[in-house]
Amino acid sequence: MDTHTLQIAQAYLTTEERVIVDLETLFKRHPDNKIISFLEFYMKDRKEEIKDYVILEVTDKSFDRAVSEWFRLQIAINVLRQGATYEYSTTEQGTGASL
Repeated sequence: MDTHTLQIAQAYLTTEERVIVDLETLFKRHPDNKIISFLEFYMKDRKEEIKDYVILEVTDKSFDRAVSEWFRLQIAINVLRQGATYEYSTTEQGTGASL
């Protein structure tokens, strides 16, 4: 994964209060596809939490946090997938498709 794509995805996973997932550390230790799978699993977990809050209490601050994390994870996954597609197309096919 190129540095620019990683920085964009990390920006979506960082809020004023905290870092949802530290992508740089993960990418140093794991292959791209495993990290995207982990993020998808984490996003699914947030979605289940959202469903619980909808049933119990949508005014809870934890509901807002879960929705925010789910949304940010979705965007970060899309950025990483597009970056991986871009890298594949430029290294394997020799084209310079833009993101």
